[in-house]
Amino acid sequence: MSSTVVVGYDGSDGADRALGWALDLAERRRAPVRIVRVFEPTLYSSGLGGGYIVSDAHDLRQDASAQLEVATDRARRSHPDLAVESTLEEGSPERVLTDECRRAGTLVLGSRGESAVSTLLAGSTTMYVASHATCPVIAVPMASLVPSAKGVVVGADGSELSEAAIGYAFQLASELRSPLTGVHAWFEPVVGTALGSALPVQHDPVLYARDQEILLAESLAGWSEKYPDVDVRR
Repeated sequence: MSSTVVVGYDGSDGADRALGWALDLAERRRAPVRIVRVFEPTLYSSGLGGGYIVSDAHDLRQDASAQLEVATDRARRSHPDLAVESTLEEGSPERVLTDECRRAGTLVLGSRGESAVSTLLAGSTTMYVASHATCPVIAVPMASLVPSAKGVVVGADGSELSEAAIGYAFQLASELRSPLTGVHAWFEPVVGTALGSALPVQHDPVLYARDQEILLAESLAGWSEKYPDVDVRR
């Protein structure tokens, strides 16, 4: 699998924070960085629904390209030991960024855009990409500038998807030299009755809770052996 850290960039404060986070992660991994700016021409058509005329769209594309060049130059100056490349792609952000997963070890995105509307769109794009990606996707909040050493939290439920998340969480915790907390949450089992939902007659809450604790412990055990340097909490 590729080690490249790909970051989606749209010139917003959220994208700048995501770029900073991606650069620091890549530096820890000694991995190359690819900055991707997506320009969607259909947003600037002059057809039904309004939009910009073609000449305006061309100018906006040029502005996006110049903005990307500035961000790339800044990234190379702040992290001179990293191999940093950038590209301006045309298409829908969801499709382009999902396609980028094929060449990425990790895809980093911002969680907010330049305005209330773009924040909504950024969140929608991030959710879509995270749901369709073939590599881990990290959504960087506005409050985060660099990968934090405060700790990594991972949800575990015993499923195959959970196993993949746990593996990535251990890798990240090892790189950050931070503790890892595994979390497993559950509902008490219920059965349907004529009067509504109720606990099973033979239900033993202490034994049931113990089974859930065992599930969490077993989910983390193999990874703890692979990453003995990670301090694990359950």
